[in-house]
Parts: sequence; C-alpha cells; structure tokens
Amino acid sequence: MPQKIKGTFEEKGLVEIEKPILLKNGSLQEGKNRLYEIVRGSSFSFSTLMIVSENVKIILEQFKLPPHKFHPTNFQPKHISTETKYFIFQLDFDQLTKDLDLIQIFYLEEEINGLIQVSKIEQNFSSTKEIYSFINNKREENKDKFKTYYVKILPDKYTIISDYDIFSFSVHRHFIVNEYLKDTLEKYLPNQMVFKSAQNLGIE
Repeated sequence: MPQKIKGTFEEKGLVEIEKPILLKNGSLQEGKNRLYEIVRGSSFSFSTLMIVSENVKIILEQFKLPPHKFHPTNFQPKHISTETKYFIFQLDFDQLTKDLDLIQIFYLEEEINGLIQVSKIEQNFSSTKEIYSFINNKREENKDKFKTYYVKILPDKYTIISDYDIFSFSVHRHFIVNEYLKDTLEKYLPNQMVFKSAQNLGIE
C-alpha cells in the first residue's frame, strides 16, 4: 500500500523508499522513437524526479550534486528489450531557492482569480524557511477570500551561494543543469536528451 507523505511540499524533503518501485507500461510510452536513457514519464508530485538509466546515474555521480537519492526500480518496459538498470533520481525540494543569496530584493507574485499582481516585499529574509513561511501564511490568509489564489516569491536575481552542477526548481518540476553537465551528457549519450535554456532566470 502506498505510503502517505505528510507535510507541505517544502517540508517533505527526500523520500525514503524501502523496496524497489515497480514501473511498467502506463503513461511512460516507451518505444523506438522514445528516449532510452531518461524515460519519459509524468508525476503528480511537486518533487523533482525523473527515471534515469544506470548510464545516466554513473555520469551524474561524477558531478557535484545537491541532496539527492537514486531509488532502484523494477522497470518492465513493453517495447524495449534491455538489461539496463533504471533508477528514480530525486532531488531535494527547490534547491534553487534554498541556495539563493538572500541579500537582495524579493517580489510577491499573486494570481487572484486568474489575474496576476506583483509587488515588492519590504520584509528581509534571513533563511529559506522564512520564505516558505511567508508563502504559507499568504495561502492561509487568502484561501477562503478568492475563487482561485496562487502565490510565489521571486528574487530580483538568481544569485546562488553554492556550486552544485544541478538544481531542482520544484515549483515547475524542472531540473536545471550547468553547461558542463549538459555537454557531458550530450557527449556520452548523444540524441537522448533535449535541453532548454534557463538563461531567462539569470542564474549566477
């Protein structure tokens, strides 16, 4: 029976899984025109995770990774015959925000009944915990006031105080990698992954 994970998305952290997860058919849609090294899948969770082959795992382990886990899986594809092992690669929640330089200006973006409002936050944050607490308080204050209410905090710029090669951007369920890791994956596993630029975030 599935284990329920208590707490908000921000509080859950990395999940412990006692035995390999069985993955078969479903929405994975593997096939000759699909990607073999990183299997296309979907998740209803805000956790940042993807299914990777042992080959990808070996490459990733050569780089500096934030808190993470490789969960072994019993992967049973329908259209692929392979002896390759697969893992669920999970990063901790929203490492990009956790490693922000907090000495900067932050903005509050609220989507109220489909309309977006942005305002400067006068409060100074001394920890990521304070940022998440601010967000949760806003949700609690407005949950019954509007038909729909979504909130997030945006920094003036994404200046990072760590030097990891990959980050989780969990609000969007994205992995963000630096150019060196991208080039290495493309070199050793060509035509297996598609990358999109994250330059609009201005990560430094």
